[in-house]
Amino acid sequence: MQSLFAYDGPFMRRVEHVLNFVWLNILLLAGCLPVFTAGASITAAYSVAGRLREDDVKLTGAYWRAFRANFGRATAIFAILAAPPVIFFLLIRFLPERCGEVACLLLLTALTLSLMTSAWAFPMQAKYPDRVFRTVMNSFDLAIAYLPTTLLLIALKALPILLAVLFPGAILLLLPVSAALSVYWCWCICGRTLRKHAEGC
Repeated sequence: MQSLFAYDGPFMRRVEHVLNFVWLNILLLAGCLPVFTAGASITAAYSVAGRLREDDVKLTGAYWRAFRANFGRATAIFAILAAPPVIFFLLIRFLPERCGEVACLLLLTALTLSLMTSAWAFPMQAKYPDRVFRTVMNSFDLAIAYLPTTLLLIALKALPILLAVLFPGAILLLLPVSAALSVYWCWCICGRTLRKHAEGC
C-alpha cells in the first residue's frame, strides 16, 4: 500500500499527469480570456502538449515562454483566420436583409476554410514557427492534402462542445480537462504529419 502511494510510484505519476492536463486547461482558458490573445494561448498549449505525460515537465514556465515567443505571429494568424467567421456573424446578425444567398454561401465557404486551416496553423506555429503568411498558406495546403485528418481534428475540437450540449450534466466533468485533452489529442494526430512536412520542405 505504501509503495502504491509513493511519490515516484505508478499511481502518483498518473495523478500528476492528470493534474498536468487540468493545469494546462486552466492556463489555456485563462490565456484566451482576452480574445485577441487566444492565438498565442492555443499555440503555447500546442508547444507543451507533447510534454504533458513527462514526469519532470515544468509546465507553467514552458507555457509562458512559448506564449511570449509566439505572441506576435500567433496573434496575427488568429486575426487572419478569425476574420471570415466574424464577418459572417456580423452580416447575418445586423444585415440579414442585405446578405444575399451568394454572399452567405461565399462567407460560409470562407468560414469552413478558416476552420480547416486553423486545425493546422497553430500546431505548425508551435512546432515550426515561420512568417505569418507562409504558415497560413502551408496550413491551408495541409488541410486540403490531409482532408480526412483535418476533419478529424475539427471533430476533436468540437467534441467537448457537442458533449456539453447533449449531456449538460457532464460539463462539470469536461470543463477541467476538455480543452487540454483536445489540444493533446490533436497534437498526437498531426505531429507526425508536421514532422514529415518539415523534412520535405
